[in-house]
Amino acid sequence: MRFAINLLHAATKRNFASIRIPERYLEELRGYAEGSDLPYKTLFFMNFVFDILKKYGFHCSSVAITEPKATLVGRNTDLIPWIAKAALRWFPPVVLDIGIPGKLRYVHVTPGLFLGVLSGFNERGIAMMSHQIAATREKSVPGTLATPLLQRMILEEATDMAHAGSVIHANPVQRCVSDLVTSSAEGLSRVYEITPESVKVLDANRSYLCCATHFTDTELALLQRHETTTSEGRLSLMNGLAARTRAIPEEIIAMLKNYDNGLAHLKSGHSPTNEGTYQSMVFDVTGRRIFVSDGTQLPVSLSGKYREILIDAE
Repeated sequence: MRFAINLLHAATKRNFASIRIPERYLEELRGYAEGSDLPYKTLFFMNFVFDILKKYGFHCSSVAITEPKATLVGRNTDLIPWIAKAALRWFPPVVLDIGIPGKLRYVHVTPGLFLGVLSGFNERGIAMMSHQIAATREKSVPGTLATPLLQRMILEEATDMAHAGSVIHANPVQRCVSDLVTSSAEGLSRVYEITPESVKVLDANRSYLCCATHFTDTELALLQRHETTTSEGRLSLMNGLAARTRAIPEEIIAMLKNYDNGLAHLKSGHSPTNEGTYQSMVFDVTGRRIFVSDGTQLPVSLSGKYREILIDAE
């Protein structure tokens, strides 16, 4: 596996030069390399390759439900099935509670040795779920931020929804993503549809908001290279399920386990649970709890139990 990564790294090395990666994150990555006894360039490639090989990435499904006394968000992280199988073996999900001096404390579920953030929530009740938009024709802008680091910056810095929006606008990224951001204290959820050159916003107009792996904004949708009917069908299914789902962990877990549209994952998953589902979790932002599947076979949402983890206030 290391040999293959070394070849890919050599072939794509010049592309990485156009990506902005703040030095503090590179320093952290060097610490990972030293502590894990893995080559630094292997970890560098694994952390930032999806900004280069844009055909691949994390194809995910998320839902946020806000009620007067509870805010919960749920997520399934999907990969192309053969990548998901390899990732589950070599980089299984772990739960990390991160506290860095001068930054907000946050918790996230992540592949091992991953610098960025796919999903998590911070001490101020800001939750973030990211979704890479596959097969887009955008052109990366040299000097823009490595995409996985934006989501981490949101959790490290944002104290409310406006602050999260400011972080997003101040840090254009390499590839197209949609970030579902939820503020527990404000009872707000919002999807930021992001390209290297623009940001569009979709606000929730009901107690729930779902997000999949296509742009809903008509202008940004023109960037997509292929039809998005699969992702649109998944989002439609999720919206129907969310409309009758309460902010209760068991009900959101049931929604994440759903595969009414089938388990197929071709260019994207047909259902929230599909044959590429690599992570499945619920964040009880108000109660500071995580429920995460411990599945060791794909889809993990069906093969494992959801383990409850309480996040201490201190």
